Amino acid sequence: MNIWKYDKINKLIPIEDQLTIDEGGTSLEKIYLNSKELELFGIREADTQRVYLKLETQNPNGSFKDRSLAYQISFYKSIGTKKLLISSSGNAAISAASYAGLAKDLQLAVFMSVGANPEKIKKLNELISKFSNVAVNYSKKPKSEAVKFSNFGSYLNLRGSLDKNAVIGFKTISYELADQIPGADAIFIPCSSGTSTVGIYEGYRDLEQKSPQIHIAQTSKVCPIAKEYDVIYKPAESSLADAIVDRVAHRKKEIIGIIDETKGFGWIIDDDLLEKSVKFLQEKTGFENLTYNGVLSFASWIKAMKQKRRFEKPVCVISGI
Repeated sequence: MNIWKYDKINKLIPIEDQLTIDEGGTSLEKIYLNSKELELFGIREADTQRVYLKLETQNPNGSFKDRSLAYQISFYKSIGTKKLLISSSGNAAISAASYAGLAKDLQLAVFMSVGANPEKIKKLNELISKFSNVAVNYSKKPKSEAVKFSNFGSYLNLRGSLDKNAVIGFKTISYELADQIPGADAIFIPCSSGTSTVGIYEGYRDLEQKSPQIHIAQTSKVCPIAKEYDVIYKPAESSLADAIVDRVAHRKKEIIGIIDETKGFGWIIDDDLLEKSVKFLQEKTGFENLTYNGVLSFASWIKAMKQKRRFEKPVCVISGI
Protein backbone atom coordinates (compact mmCIF):
# COMPACT_ATOMS: atom_id res chain seq x y z
CA MET A 1 0.00 0.00 0.00
CA ASN A 2 1.33 3.45 -0.95
CA ILE A 3 0.17 6.77 -2.34
CA TRP A 4 0.83 5.66 -5.92
CA LYS A 5 -2.20 3.33 -5.92
CA TYR A 6 -4.36 6.34 -6.79
CA ASP A 7 -4.63 7.18 -10.49
CA LYS A 8 -4.86 10.90 -9.74
CA ILE A 9 -1.34 10.67 -8.27
CA ASN A 10 0.08 7.80 -10.30
CA LYS A 11 -0.51 9.45 -13.67
CA LEU A 12 1.44 12.58 -12.75
CA ILE A 13 4.87 10.95 -12.52
CA PRO A 14 6.53 8.12 -14.52
CA ILE A 15 6.52 4.81 -12.66
CA GLU A 16 10.31 4.61 -12.64
CA ASP A 17 10.49 7.87 -10.69
CA GLN A 18 7.89 7.00 -8.06
CA LEU A 19 9.66 6.70 -4.71
CA THR A 20 7.94 4.80 -1.91
CA ILE A 21 8.54 3.21 1.46
CA ASP A 22 4.89 2.09 1.71
CA GLU A 23 3.45 5.34 3.01
CA GLY A 24 -0.29 5.88 3.29
CA GLY A 25 -3.05 3.35 3.81
CA THR A 26 -3.39 4.34 7.46
CA SER A 27 -6.31 3.10 9.53
CA LEU A 28 -9.31 5.01 10.80
CA GLU A 29 -10.27 4.11 14.34
CA LYS A 30 -13.60 4.94 15.98
CA ILE A 31 -13.83 5.69 19.69
CA TYR A 32 -16.68 6.74 21.95
CA LEU A 33 -16.58 9.14 24.88
CA ASN A 34 -19.31 8.72 27.45
CA SER A 35 -20.64 11.47 29.69
CA LYS A 36 -18.12 10.74 32.47
CA GLU A 37 -15.19 10.86 30.04
CA LEU A 38 -16.44 14.10 28.51
CA GLU A 39 -16.78 15.57 31.99
CA LEU A 40 -13.01 15.08 32.44
CA PHE A 41 -12.63 17.86 29.86
CA GLY A 42 -15.36 20.04 31.34
CA ILE A 43 -17.95 19.02 28.77
CA ARG A 44 -21.45 18.45 30.07
CA GLU A 45 -23.14 16.13 27.61
CA ALA A 46 -25.63 13.41 28.41
CA ASP A 47 -25.14 11.58 25.12
CA THR A 48 -22.08 9.52 24.24
CA GLN A 49 -20.03 11.22 21.54
CA ARG A 50 -18.29 9.47 18.65
CA VAL A 51 -15.02 10.57 17.05
CA TYR A 52 -12.78 8.99 14.41
CA LEU A 53 -8.97 9.02 14.57
CA LYS A 54 -6.98 8.90 11.32
CA LEU A 55 -3.75 7.30 12.52
CA GLU A 56 -0.99 8.89 10.44
CA THR A 57 1.42 7.53 13.03
CA GLN A 58 1.27 4.34 10.97
CA ASN A 59 3.30 5.89 8.16
CA PRO A 60 6.85 4.48 7.87
CA ASN A 61 8.43 7.47 9.63
CA GLY A 62 5.50 7.96 11.98
CA SER A 63 4.21 11.14 10.34
CA PHE A 64 1.87 12.28 7.57
CA LYS A 65 4.84 14.18 6.11
CA ASP A 66 5.78 10.90 4.39
CA ARG A 67 2.88 11.37 1.98
CA SER A 68 3.95 14.87 1.01
CA LEU A 69 7.67 14.18 0.62
CA ALA A 70 7.12 10.93 -1.27
CA TYR A 71 5.39 12.87 -4.02
CA GLN A 72 7.48 16.03 -3.82
CA ILE A 73 10.88 14.34 -4.14
CA SER A 74 9.58 11.93 -6.79
CA PHE A 75 8.42 14.91 -8.83
CA TYR A 76 11.78 16.65 -8.73
CA LYS A 77 13.54 13.39 -9.52
CA SER A 78 11.29 13.01 -12.58
CA ILE A 79 12.25 16.40 -14.01
CA GLY A 80 15.96 15.90 -13.46
CA THR A 81 16.54 18.11 -10.41
CA LYS A 82 19.84 17.11 -8.79
CA LYS A 83 20.10 19.26 -5.66
CA LEU A 84 17.39 19.74 -3.03
CA LEU A 85 17.29 21.25 0.44
CA ILE A 86 14.80 21.44 3.26
CA SER A 87 14.55 23.28 6.57
CA SER A 88 12.45 21.54 9.18
CA SER A 89 11.60 21.17 12.85
CA GLY A 90 12.06 17.44 12.37
CA ASN A 91 9.26 15.48 10.74
CA ALA A 92 9.69 16.79 7.20
CA ALA A 93 13.47 16.45 7.41
CA ILE A 94 13.20 12.79 8.39
CA SER A 95 10.74 12.07 5.59
CA ALA A 96 12.80 13.96 3.02
CA ALA A 97 15.97 12.10 3.99
CA SER A 98 14.17 8.76 3.68
CA TYR A 99 12.96 9.40 0.13
CA ALA A 100 15.99 11.28 -1.14
CA GLY A 101 18.09 8.39 0.10
CA LEU A 102 16.31 6.12 -2.37
CA ALA A 103 17.18 8.42 -5.27
CA LYS A 104 20.90 7.94 -5.70
CA ASP A 105 21.18 10.70 -8.31
CA LEU A 106 19.85 13.37 -5.89
CA GLN A 107 21.66 15.35 -3.23
CA LEU A 108 19.69 16.57 -0.21
CA ALA A 109 20.86 19.20 2.27
CA VAL A 110 18.88 19.33 5.52
CA PHE A 111 18.79 22.38 7.78
CA MET A 112 17.51 21.70 11.29
CA SER A 113 17.50 23.69 14.50
CA VAL A 114 20.08 22.83 17.13
CA GLY A 115 17.18 22.94 19.58
CA ALA A 116 15.07 20.35 17.74
CA ASN A 117 13.52 17.40 19.51
CA PRO A 118 16.40 15.04 20.47
CA GLU A 119 14.53 11.96 19.25
CA LYS A 120 14.06 13.55 15.85
CA ILE A 121 17.73 14.50 15.68
CA LYS A 122 18.65 10.91 16.54
CA LYS A 123 16.40 9.54 13.78
CA LEU A 124 17.76 12.00 11.25
CA ASN A 125 21.36 11.17 12.14
CA GLU A 126 20.61 7.48 11.62
CA LEU A 127 19.38 8.26 8.11
CA ILE A 128 22.37 10.49 7.37
CA SER A 129 24.70 7.63 8.28
CA LYS A 130 22.75 5.32 5.97
CA PHE A 131 22.56 7.54 2.88
CA SER A 132 25.69 9.19 1.48
CA ASN A 133 23.66 11.62 -0.65
CA VAL A 134 22.03 13.28 2.39
CA ALA A 135 23.77 15.84 4.63
CA VAL A 136 22.59 17.91 7.60
CA ASN A 137 23.43 21.33 9.00
CA TYR A 138 22.35 22.11 12.55
CA SER A 139 21.76 25.81 13.01
CA LYS A 140 20.14 28.40 15.28
CA LYS A 141 18.42 29.86 12.20
CA PRO A 142 17.78 26.91 9.89
CA LYS A 143 15.08 28.53 7.78
CA SER A 144 17.04 31.68 6.91
CA GLU A 145 20.24 29.74 6.32
CA ALA A 146 18.41 27.35 4.03
CA VAL A 147 17.07 30.26 1.98
CA LYS A 148 20.56 31.76 1.73
CA PHE A 149 22.00 28.40 0.71
CA SER A 150 19.36 27.90 -1.99
CA ASN A 151 20.09 31.33 -3.44
CA PHE A 152 23.81 30.75 -3.78
CA GLY A 153 24.19 26.98 -3.93
CA SER A 154 21.86 26.01 -6.79
CA TYR A 155 19.75 23.92 -4.40
CA LEU A 156 15.97 23.85 -4.83
CA ASN A 157 14.13 24.56 -1.58
CA LEU A 158 11.43 21.99 -0.72
CA ARG A 159 9.72 24.41 1.68
CA GLY A 160 6.15 23.18 1.79
CA SER A 161 4.52 26.56 2.31
CA LEU A 162 5.85 27.80 -1.04
CA ASP A 163 5.75 24.68 -3.22
CA LYS A 164 2.53 23.53 -4.87
CA ASN A 165 4.00 20.04 -5.22
CA ALA A 166 4.11 19.67 -1.43
CA VAL A 167 0.30 19.71 -1.34
CA ILE A 168 -0.33 16.78 -3.66
CA GLY A 169 0.72 13.85 -1.47
CA PHE A 170 -1.56 15.07 1.31
CA LYS A 171 -4.57 14.68 -0.99
CA THR A 172 -4.34 10.93 -0.46
CA ILE A 173 -5.60 11.40 3.10
CA SER A 174 -8.91 12.59 1.63
CA TYR A 175 -8.97 9.80 -0.94
CA GLU A 176 -8.70 7.27 1.89
CA LEU A 177 -11.22 9.04 4.12
CA ALA A 178 -13.75 9.13 1.29
CA ASP A 179 -13.72 5.32 1.35
CA GLN A 180 -13.30 4.86 5.10
CA ILE A 181 -15.92 7.33 6.28
CA PRO A 182 -18.30 8.63 3.61
CA GLY A 183 -20.17 11.67 4.85
CA ALA A 184 -17.56 12.89 7.33
CA ASP A 185 -18.80 16.29 8.42
CA ALA A 186 -15.66 17.76 10.05
CA ILE A 187 -11.91 17.19 9.89
CA PHE A 188 -9.54 18.50 12.57
CA ILE A 189 -5.95 19.01 11.39
CA PRO A 190 -2.75 20.12 13.17
CA CYS A 191 -1.53 23.14 11.24
CA SER A 192 1.92 24.71 10.94
CA SER A 193 2.45 25.94 7.37
CA GLY A 194 -1.02 24.65 6.45
CA THR A 195 0.18 22.60 3.48
CA SER A 196 -1.60 19.47 4.75
CA THR A 197 -4.78 21.47 5.29
CA VAL A 198 -4.78 22.63 1.67
CA GLY A 199 -4.03 19.11 0.44
CA ILE A 200 -6.87 17.52 2.40
CA TYR A 201 -9.32 20.14 1.17
CA GLU A 202 -8.18 19.80 -2.45
CA GLY A 203 -8.38 16.01 -2.21
CA TYR A 204 -12.13 16.25 -1.78
CA ARG A 205 -12.32 18.64 -4.72
CA ASP A 206 -10.44 16.10 -6.85
CA LEU A 207 -13.10 13.57 -5.95
CA GLU A 208 -15.82 16.11 -6.79
CA GLN A 209 -17.16 15.75 -3.26
CA LYS A 210 -18.19 18.44 -0.82
CA SER A 211 -15.43 18.97 1.69
CA PRO A 212 -16.22 18.40 5.37
CA GLN A 213 -15.78 21.39 7.65
CA ILE A 214 -12.06 22.11 7.91
CA HIS A 215 -10.84 22.87 11.43
CA ILE A 216 -7.20 23.69 12.10
CA ALA A 217 -5.32 23.38 15.39
CA GLN A 218 -2.42 25.60 16.38
CA THR A 219 -0.71 26.31 19.68
CA SER A 220 -0.83 29.22 22.10
CA LYS A 221 2.82 29.78 21.15
CA VAL A 222 2.42 29.82 17.36
CA CYS A 223 -1.04 30.61 15.98
CA PRO A 224 -0.91 33.13 13.10
CA ILE A 225 -3.98 31.60 11.43
CA ALA A 226 -6.04 30.23 14.33
CA LYS A 227 -5.95 33.56 16.16
CA GLU A 228 -8.19 34.97 13.42
CA TYR A 229 -10.93 32.75 14.89
CA ASP A 230 -10.08 31.72 18.45
CA VAL A 231 -9.52 35.25 19.71
CA ILE A 232 -9.57 34.73 23.48
CA TYR A 233 -6.37 32.97 24.49
CA LYS A 234 -3.25 33.48 26.58
CA PRO A 235 -0.06 33.68 24.46
CA ALA A 236 2.67 31.29 25.60
CA GLU A 237 6.43 31.33 25.22
CA SER A 238 6.62 27.57 24.71
CA SER A 239 4.46 24.65 23.63
CA LEU A 240 4.60 20.90 24.04
CA ALA A 241 3.65 20.63 20.35
CA ASP A 242 7.05 21.59 18.96
CA ALA A 243 6.25 20.91 15.29
CA ILE A 244 3.98 23.97 15.01
CA VAL A 245 6.63 26.55 14.08
CA ASP A 246 5.51 28.58 11.05
CA ARG A 247 4.92 32.16 12.16
CA VAL A 248 5.03 33.62 8.64
CA ALA A 249 2.06 31.62 7.30
CA HIS A 250 2.38 32.15 3.56
CA ARG A 251 -0.78 30.10 3.08
CA LYS A 252 -2.81 32.10 5.61
CA LYS A 253 -5.17 33.76 3.13
CA GLU A 254 -5.75 30.46 1.33
CA ILE A 255 -6.47 28.56 4.53
CA ILE A 256 -8.81 31.22 5.87
CA GLY A 257 -10.71 30.93 2.60
CA ILE A 258 -10.98 27.16 3.05
CA ILE A 259 -12.11 27.44 6.67
CA ASP A 260 -14.72 30.04 5.83
CA GLU A 261 -16.02 28.16 2.79
CA THR A 262 -16.44 24.91 4.72
CA LYS A 263 -17.75 26.63 7.86
CA GLY A 264 -14.89 25.30 9.95
CA PHE A 265 -12.81 27.10 12.57
CA GLY A 266 -9.30 27.68 13.87
CA TRP A 267 -8.53 26.49 17.42
CA ILE A 268 -5.70 27.53 19.74
CA ILE A 269 -4.58 24.76 22.07
CA ASP A 270 -2.66 25.31 25.31
CA ASP A 271 -0.38 22.81 27.05
CA ASP A 272 -2.90 21.97 29.74
CA LEU A 273 -5.45 20.66 27.24
CA LEU A 274 -2.70 18.92 25.27
CA GLU A 275 -1.47 17.05 28.32
CA LYS A 276 -4.98 15.97 29.23
CA SER A 277 -5.66 14.86 25.66
CA VAL A 278 -2.52 12.76 25.30
CA LYS A 279 -3.00 11.10 28.68
CA PHE A 280 -6.65 10.36 27.95
CA LEU A 281 -6.03 8.85 24.52
CA GLN A 282 -3.13 6.77 25.73
CA GLU A 283 -5.26 5.26 28.50
CA LYS A 284 -8.36 4.99 26.31
CA THR A 285 -6.83 3.43 23.22
CA GLY A 286 -3.35 2.12 23.96
CA PHE A 287 -2.28 3.39 20.54
CA GLU A 288 1.47 3.73 20.03
CA ASN A 289 3.34 6.92 19.08
CA LEU A 290 0.74 9.34 20.42
CA THR A 291 2.53 12.67 20.78
CA TYR A 292 1.57 16.23 21.59
CA ASN A 293 1.90 17.23 17.93
CA GLY A 294 -0.25 14.38 16.72
CA VAL A 295 -2.97 14.84 19.33
CA LEU A 296 -3.47 18.56 18.61
CA SER A 297 -6.38 17.58 16.39
CA PHE A 298 -8.15 15.64 19.14
CA ALA A 299 -7.59 18.51 21.57
CA SER A 300 -9.18 20.91 19.08
CA TRP A 301 -12.20 18.61 18.72
CA ILE A 302 -12.50 18.65 22.51
CA LYS A 303 -12.32 22.45 22.51
CA ALA A 304 -15.00 22.62 19.81
CA MET A 305 -17.20 20.40 21.97
CA LYS A 306 -16.65 22.71 24.92
CA GLN A 307 -17.87 25.53 22.68
CA LYS A 308 -21.06 23.48 22.13
CA ARG A 309 -20.30 22.53 18.53
CA ARG A 310 -21.54 19.04 17.67
CA PHE A 311 -20.71 16.73 14.75
CA GLU A 312 -22.04 13.44 13.42
CA LYS A 313 -18.83 12.05 11.94
CA PRO A 314 -15.83 14.13 13.07
CA VAL A 315 -12.33 13.01 12.07
CA CYS A 316 -9.15 13.93 13.92
CA VAL A 317 -5.97 13.59 11.88
CA ILE A 318 -3.39 12.18 14.29
CA SER A 319 -0.54 13.63 12.27
CA GLY A 320 2.37 11.80 13.89
CA ILE A 321 5.60 12.48 15.75
